[in-house]
Amino acid sequence: MKKFALVTIAVFMFSFGLLFSFPEAFAAQGKNVTQTIEYSKTLYPSWQDTPKQIYYYQAINAGAAVYAGDIERTYCTPGFSSDTWKCTYKGFVPLYN
Repeated sequence: MKKFALVTIAVFMFSFGLLFSFPEAFAAQGKNVTQTIEYSKTLYPSWQDTPKQIYYYQAINAGAAVYAGDIERTYCTPGFSSDTWKCTYKGFVPLYN
């Protein structure tokens, strides 16, 4: 019985040690991103007509991992030329590897 208890405690301590050796495995992996896109006023007469969400995609490590997900439109302003809308999208995208 003593051996069983000692083995159980040893296994528990080992598992607990591994858990805290890799805390990033339990953290939300990803990043906050911002992307700005210009849209033509001919296609989108009003800034409210521009897409509310876009799909963000960024490959890293030669495509071994990617940041990907939907991000929300935060605001739009008139673009550099008079016939465009410049919309900024922000959001958190998870890391997939």
